[in-house]
Amino acid sequence: MKISDFLDENRIILDLRAKTKEELLNEMGETFKKTGVVDDSGYARFIEKLNNREETCSTGFQDGVAIPHMKARAVKKISLAFGISKEGIDFDALDKKPSKIFIMIAAPKENPNEYLNLLAKVSEIFLDENNIKKVMEVKTKEELYEILDKYEA
Repeated sequence: MKISDFLDENRIILDLRAKTKEELLNEMGETFKKTGVVDDSGYARFIEKLNNREETCSTGFQDGVAIPHMKARAVKKISLAFGISKEGIDFDALDKKPSKIFIMIAAPKENPNEYLNLLAKVSEIFLDENNIKKVMEVKTKEELYEILDKYEA
């Protein structure tokens, strides 16, 4: 299965409006609700858990990449959301630089292996500086799919 199989074009934001970590989690989290990945009834709790997780341990890595992720009962199926912030957002990254590429993973509580495999593959893709550079240059959702379609989950 390809990484892009976990993504929906309605969960891709190439021009994030968020300026803070909390705004980012809400803006991207909303895409899961709008596409039916997260139950309306469990959405507020899902966002609360994402925020709590970030307070405990940031998912900001380095080189401008952050991968917020959460397993929750409100999640119906494992899915990705993707966002780009041209200005960057302080995400308490390991290298202390603003994060610009955000890959959010939402997963149900069941099937932790699929969740861990997807998290590992996404992390592997964005450890490559060439991939980061290519993604920062995308102008369309189709261009993003072309980059991600090369990778199996």
